Amino acid sequence: MARTNKQGIAKKKAIQSKQANRLKGMKRFEYPKRKLTLEEGKDLGAVGVWTNPKGRDYHRFLRGRKICWETRLRLDPDGYRYIRTPSGGSEMVVAPMSGWTRTKMRKNTIGK
Repeated sequence: MARTNKQGIAKKKAIQSKQANRLKGMKRFEYPKRKLTLEEGKDLGAVGVWTNPKGRDYHRFLRGRKICWETRLRLDPDGYRYIRTPSGGSEMVVAPMSGWTRTKMRKNTIGK
């Protein structure tokens, strides 16, 4: 008499349910594809225009991480980046002043 592999079946089902949940979670992060033209991006609300403290306008992705459209980096060509203030607002600051860069610089200068 053949025995059913109950543990193996249960394991497979558990893995499948985990994958299904993961796919559900991914849907929350579905953003428009990055290959949009700039105008399409603006129309869809994926790209917006921001003015940095130097007075220059840059196109930035509005959803997900704030990434500069021009440089594809987290800071724009003038070296400004977005930071979230503790009060919940957002501010544009020179990159070395923002979070991890400043800490890293401090660590590097103190160590020498």
